[in-house]
Amino acid sequence: MHKPAPFLLLLGFLFVPEFALAQQPTPPPAKGNATPALPAPKDPLEVWQPLAIKEGNFSIIFPVSTKREGTRSQIQMPDGNALETRINASTASGNYQAAFTFLSENIATPQAIRQRFEVLLKNLKTNPKITWLIGKEIEYRGNPGIELKVQMIESKAITWSRQYFAFGCLYELTARYSPQEPEQKEPQTFLDSFNLLGPPSQRPIYPSQIQEALPDFTPLTQTIYYVSPETLRKHAVQSTEPDFEKKASSWDITLRVTISPDGKVMQVDPVDSFSPLYNDAAKAAKKWTFKPFLLAGKPVTVQGQLIFKSGRRAK
Repeated sequence: MHKPAPFLLLLGFLFVPEFALAQQPTPPPAKGNATPALPAPKDPLEVWQPLAIKEGNFSIIFPVSTKREGTRSQIQMPDGNALETRINASTASGNYQAAFTFLSENIATPQAIRQRFEVLLKNLKTNPKITWLIGKEIEYRGNPGIELKVQMIESKAITWSRQYFAFGCLYELTARYSPQEPEQKEPQTFLDSFNLLGPPSQRPIYPSQIQEALPDFTPLTQTIYYVSPETLRKHAVQSTEPDFEKKASSWDITLRVTISPDGKVMQVDPVDSFSPLYNDAAKAAKKWTFKPFLLAGKPVTVQGQLIFKSGRRAK
């Protein structure tokens, strides 16, 4: 069984003490045929700026600028399987939050995430503290996601959120605001502006964990499949073993390597931690080439662990 992915603290965002939303004064009743005055703009246009989040490699229109700062927090999940970063900003129109969570490879599968999404939607539908407005499964460039919109029964505040899974990472966009007629445009603009630029360039390092053996070609992301260390070595066409005898009497280094459909090493990352010998091991790993890994007769991108041990070749 895969460990379940975290809930991204979305439920916490729903049930925390009330955010300080700016309350708009209720206009007096119109007299006769007089037209009530339109409310003044809540936030100047220059408050909303394109913001590039380099760690998660995405951009979004966000009420954060050089003159208006948001708050940023980072949370390591207790089981060590995820690292979450959140960016929050409050305006007169509501509270806006962008979050991205790096998942370790043992839980970052589309199947596990879809199950998590299904449970989240089910729990919200039956929660007595909220009114269910909308909720559905969505896709973003072929990647699974969900959209949900609920209203707190007590405060009447609306929470509108979209969540996506791609490249082993969960992305969440959430707007929380007071209901108005007609509904304000800022939440829709915020949610629609999300643009995933590509895979994150640098993922965090997770501590070593006991992982169950996964079957070969278990999907890790929409386009990357797992293979075992044994399968990885059996497909090797050219291999280079690092020689650390002069640097250390005993050593054991495990690398996570990503192999392209044509058998070339695309990326090398440490699994346990940055060892003093990591650079030498990574240089050796990058020289490896492999026979294409075929799934249903087609070459695919795979990821697995390349293990180097002192005194013998890893089998």
